[in-house]
Parts: sequence; structure tokens; C-alpha cells
Amino acid sequence: MAKLKQMLVIPIAVFGLLIVAGTALASPADTLQPASTITYNEEVVVNNTVKANSAYIGSTAAGVGGVTFFNGTIVNNAVDSSGNNTIPVTFGDDVRIDGEIYRTEIGGENPLKLADTIRPQTSNVYDLGTSSYQFKDGYFAGALNAGSITTAGSLIAGSVATTGSLAAGSITTSGALSAGSIITAGSLTAGDIVTAGTVDGVDVSAIPSTYVSQSSPSWDSRNGKTSVPASSCIPEDNGISYAFTTGEHALYVDSGVDIAPPGYGFYCPVQLPDGAIVTSAEAYVTDNGAGGIVASFYNADLENYSHGTPRTDSTYSLGSGDLIIDLDSINQTVDNSANAYYIVINISDTGTNYGFHGAVVNYTYTEPY
Repeated sequence: MAKLKQMLVIPIAVFGLLIVAGTALASPADTLQPASTITYNEEVVVNNTVKANSAYIGSTAAGVGGVTFFNGTIVNNAVDSSGNNTIPVTFGDDVRIDGEIYRTEIGGENPLKLADTIRPQTSNVYDLGTSSYQFKDGYFAGALNAGSITTAGSLIAGSVATTGSLAAGSITTSGALSAGSIITAGSLTAGDIVTAGTVDGVDVSAIPSTYVSQSSPSWDSRNGKTSVPASSCIPEDNGISYAFTTGEHALYVDSGVDIAPPGYGFYCPVQLPDGAIVTSAEAYVTDNGAGGIVASFYNADLENYSHGTPRTDSTYSLGSGDLIIDLDSINQTVDNSANAYYIVINISDTGTNYGFHGAVVNYTYTEPY
């Protein structure tokens, strides 16, 4: 009897399992809720979308990880309150990427946007770009702080601060420029310049914004003038006695010897910058007599003891009264290493009818003096 019961129980149990299995295979239920954790030890292939509230890849134990393979695009399919797909993919922890990072396709139009500070992990170790792979342009609204700054072209900034050297083709800042040393092959324009080192070899601690340093400068041509007072003149002979009129301080011949035409001679030295080009001169005189006054621009050769008078004119064709003798088109380059320069005045007769008040010499120059 016991053997008979045993034989009946086994077929019934097997039949029950088959019914459960058949029910599971044919069940149209949307939710599969096992009684405990499901463990798969083999590869799982899913031919449709997998949706999960959370997913663990690898182990949750410290130092034990796993590998995730993606052969496609990761997107956040959620939408914002307006129904727009603007919510980015968010990583809630530190992200380490051992390979290269591309901003969409290489050279694409989508910019890399940052809303935080870029900071290297270790100070003074890593570079931004290399000598072979350089960024094209950089734009900074604030200050640029660096140990040293080197550029082969122009450096244009609001303000520049560096504790090391600053080297550039030309430097232009609207604000302060602070550096250990400054080297530039071109122009240097800045609001205030502060450096504890040198600027183009010049040792300075603080220099004004008007400072310019160039080894071979090229300047725009500028006009200059120098005045020649009558009191600086000396007679060509000791026998000539002269004096000055009251009020006008005009030099006139009191008495003396008329050595040679055209009258009593006076030499008035002219101080001119070396390399300047004398263009013209004006002699201010009084002529109320029957004779006249002759004015000349005169250069004396200090080596050969010769002289030249590149321009001479007189009052003989000007009439009488207070007159200006114009000595135009002189066009002589000043060489102070071998020449001395004068305005020479010759007065035809003695007396206060003839007087020399002074002269102005005009010149151009292309270097600072």
C-alpha cells in the first residue's frame, strides 16, 4: 500500500510543476516579480530596450569595478517642465576618462561650455597646449597672471601681471603692466608699468606710461625751433663798439671799423641738435636808414677751417622799419662733430637806425633730443 502511494505522489508533483511552467511561459503579465534576487552567470542578450530605475555595473564594494561597453550615444531622454529635451546627462560623482575626449565630431560647431573653474589636479605640472599643438586665440576679460609670458606676435590686454619674464613682439595694455622683466622687439604701450627687473636692458623699478625703449627707433618727422638772442652775438673785430637800444634791446653799432662789405659783422652762435635738418631762419631787424642789414646762416668747418653760407638775404629790397629777413630753403643737415653754426649779421652803418633784435632757426628732426 505504501509503495502504491509513493507511485501516485511522484506523477502528481511532476504534473504540478509542468502546469506552473506552462503558466509562466504563457503568462501575459507586465510585471515579473521573483521572490528573491535573480542571478545570471551567463551572457544575457536583449534585443529591445532595457529600462531600469537604477543599474549597478560591477560591484558596489570599494576598489572593485566593472566594464561597461557602449557602441552608441548616451542621452538623457527626460524633458523639462516645458516639454523640451534640454536636460543634460548628469554624472553625480567624479568622472575619470582614460582616453581622448572629443567635442562632438572633430572640428564641429558645438562649443565646449564650462560653468566652473578649470583647475589642474597638481600645481605647476601640466600644460595647456604644446609647442606643436597650440590654441589659436585666447580671450580673457580679467587679468592674466603667469610666471612668464612669451609671444612671437603682439600682446594686447587690459592688464598683464607676471612674476617672471614678459617677452613679445609688441605689448599694448590699457591697464597696468607688471612683470619681473620686459623684453619687446617692437612697441611698448601701457597705462602703468611696474617691474623689479629690466625693460629692454634698462634697470627700472617703476616707469611712467610715456616711456619708450628702442635700440634703433624710427620716429615721425617733427618740427623744432631754436632762438638766437642778440645778446649772444660777438663782433668780428675788436675795433667795433656796439650797444643795445633801450626798451627794444636791439643790437646796433656805436662806432668802429667797417672791415669789409657789406658792413659791420656780428657772429651769433646757434645751438642745434645733431642730425637735424635746418629748413629756414628769420632775422628780426630794424632798418630806418639809407643803407641796410644783411643776414646769413653760416656754418664753420672745425676741421678744415672753412665756412659756408647756404642762405643769405637782406633788407635792401624790404623797405624800412621793423623788418623780418627770411632765410628760406637752407636744407642743411646738422653735423655737430665737425661744424659750428651761426647767424651772421652785417650792419651797413653806425647808429640806432639799424638794429638786430634776434633770430629764430627752424629745423626738422626724426630722433628724440
